[in-house]
Amino acid sequence: MRFGKREQIVVLFLGTALLIFLVHLLIFQPRATEYARISKEFQDGVATLRDTEQPQSPKQLEDFNARTAKYEKEVTSLVEELRLTVPKHYARLGTESVHLRMKDTLDAMRELVKMRKEVKTPQLTFLDDKKDAAGTQQGWNIPAELSERTLGVKGAIWDIVSQLLQRWDTMSLVTTPLDKLRHRFYYNQQLPQIGLPPQEVCDWVVGVPGLGWVFFNDRDLKDQLVKFTRGGMMQLQLDVRPNPFSINRFGPLLPVFKRLWVAELVWEKRDPNTQISKEQLFEALEVYPKYYPTDHAIVVANKELQALVDIVKLAQKHGILEISKVALLKFTPVEKAVRRVPGATPTPEASPAAPAAGPQPGVLGFDAGLAEPGMMAGRPGGMPGMPAAVVPTPDEKNAIGAAGGLELEMRAYNANLIKFLFELTHSPRTYAVDDLYIYADPKGELRTTMTVELVTNLNALKD
Repeated sequence: MRFGKREQIVVLFLGTALLIFLVHLLIFQPRATEYARISKEFQDGVATLRDTEQPQSPKQLEDFNARTAKYEKEVTSLVEELRLTVPKHYARLGTESVHLRMKDTLDAMRELVKMRKEVKTPQLTFLDDKKDAAGTQQGWNIPAELSERTLGVKGAIWDIVSQLLQRWDTMSLVTTPLDKLRHRFYYNQQLPQIGLPPQEVCDWVVGVPGLGWVFFNDRDLKDQLVKFTRGGMMQLQLDVRPNPFSINRFGPLLPVFKRLWVAELVWEKRDPNTQISKEQLFEALEVYPKYYPTDHAIVVANKELQALVDIVKLAQKHGILEISKVALLKFTPVEKAVRRVPGATPTPEASPAAPAAGPQPGVLGFDAGLAEPGMMAGRPGGMPGMPAAVVPTPDEKNAIGAAGGLELEMRAYNANLIKFLFELTHSPRTYAVDDLYIYADPKGELRTTMTVELVTNLNALKD
């Protein structure tokens, strides 16, 4: 085939057209698209600005600023009245901030202890030392003060504290789990002498041959015991379990709150010549820095204590006879409302079966006939098992805040209870009553159980 001038002209034409097309596609078209987008945004901005009210004078601008400040003040005061603000020291991790959080805890507990002494009704028996027939604590058992008379201690309290700190230092130096448990056993024997029964303020318990039941709080020790037992690294198979006798049944942080309260009372009894610092005392009594929380749980727990003070004052106003039980609930996120498809029904999830209660055979521990001196001797069947609570997992993406709550048991007359419930649910707070049950007794009194829910804080809303 002969490639003449005409063919060359055609090829040149086509090449030029293709080049023009490629230049347009790769260079001019993206820029034209970007120009169109920016132009549209500009026109939209001009239209928005045109529709916006413009100040005609400096005086009008001052009025706008004054109105804005008024709205901000109203919103701020409403949030404060609803107790949805979070103090700045909860957002910081420094030692000073943690001490301020502890002060919030102590202030609320001090107010409760004071009202127990001064308020005739309601009787705040939930704070008392209330053991049932089996010896299990059914109250918070918060002492108003420490004295040798009330504790039955021979010798100065601070001498006992000094011995306790020496035992703590020794326990901190040993490395093997069994050695730690042995020292912990003797440490536990001294704790009740300052108002801290170990079975009430510890989260875990393990049976150790030759010692009995050993209560402890050290999560690292608990993990070591579980790891060594499962891995066959220990000659003894130790059964580590949650402590069912702990007052954490009335709030997950209540044991550390009680240890903080007692540590403060102990510090008031200190020997003026002591070389022990308050930080050392707090560490030896398992308060700080390892056990007092620094996450959002402490925000909710402290606000629950403050709400409890508020509720007690309201109960006093309306003549409630007794508040016999209080439990601080674990905090949960407040979730953003999710739009559901009409007609769609969520599929229920099966709850995992709770473990069987009672001693587990074949493991040295709860079925070995061990007994804690003065506590579990004679208890048939050893220590009961702890069924696991099934808690739904919240959707963190939809969380816009946090909430807590209080489980209450109280005693009152009918008219007083109605007035109390009405004002509680209509107070300028975020209180809501749920799971309300009322029982009448032969004396004409009403026994009531309820859950008071409260929102503790709200985050910035995001669409």
